[in-house]
Amino acid sequence: MKPVSICIPAYNEESAITTTLRSALNQKNMGEMEVLVCVNGSNDRTAERVAALARKESRVRLLEETEAGKPNAWNVLRREAASDRIFFGDADVYFEQGAFAALSSRLDRGDIIAAGANVIPYRGESFVAKMLTPVEPVVQADPLQICLIGRLYCMENTRVQERLEHYGMQHMPKDLIHEDLWLTMVLGRTNWTIDPGARVRFRQYRLSEHARIRRREQSAERQLRDTYGHILADYPTLLAPPTIPQIGKLEGWRIKFDRAATFENKAALVLGHPFRYALDQAVEVARRYGELTPHKQPQWEFAASTKQPIHATAR
Repeated sequence: MKPVSICIPAYNEESAITTTLRSALNQKNMGEMEVLVCVNGSNDRTAERVAALARKESRVRLLEETEAGKPNAWNVLRREAASDRIFFGDADVYFEQGAFAALSSRLDRGDIIAAGANVIPYRGESFVAKMLTPVEPVVQADPLQICLIGRLYCMENTRVQERLEHYGMQHMPKDLIHEDLWLTMVLGRTNWTIDPGARVRFRQYRLSEHARIRRREQSAERQLRDTYGHILADYPTLLAPPTIPQIGKLEGWRIKFDRAATFENKAALVLGHPFRYALDQAVEVARRYGELTPHKQPQWEFAASTKQPIHATAR
């Protein structure tokens, strides 16, 4: 098997990082491999936990960066990886046995650039948790929903660089909200796949996190349409042709609502949800029928972690 580099960006993951790393180190039939962990911008003991494991396990190497942000960590890890075949995984997941070997074998066929894992929620031990958590993930057919999942994927670094240069880039942009979806679009429809035999477990989002995660997803979709339209040119369904300039006012209201309706501001979150839903529907219907034009390109705020909320501010 080819030598591989397992790359893990980590931000404030002191409670999970050791379990994640051990599940990676315990993978069988992997041959020569290194495990790189980029801890950037953390203010907890994540780096200490990784350093402690690295003293016992020579395959683990800690990279510390002061500049926060998952895109920055992704760029650093790509640069430092010794192997051309790179695995990217999250710092708070559990890699099931055989996941890495399955993805590497899939890439050996040579017909794709990247392969993603089958992402499965961890089912709690209680009866209620087992009833509420699906055994297998639901994959939707919408292009904005189907993408490489950052919890685990494998890629050929040289070929990924060729795709980046195809779009006039050298690195992943640091302002990205949805890195996985952006990378999937860069790769192209036919250059990646999901391998159901490669399984990775992740913690389900808490109820308090759902509203924020949904707002992030919506902001990410708008960012890709507005800022990276040249990459999305192969996905015409995402770029509805505009005709009249009304979207600016609607989008302005949507951005204001996003900024007000945080989980801490429970009143705005609960009372404003029907308004937000109705506004979303109005905007999407108008886009679909070509009745609205894009608003001014927003200034995307920087987020140090996917766990932190992020919004766009109109220029």
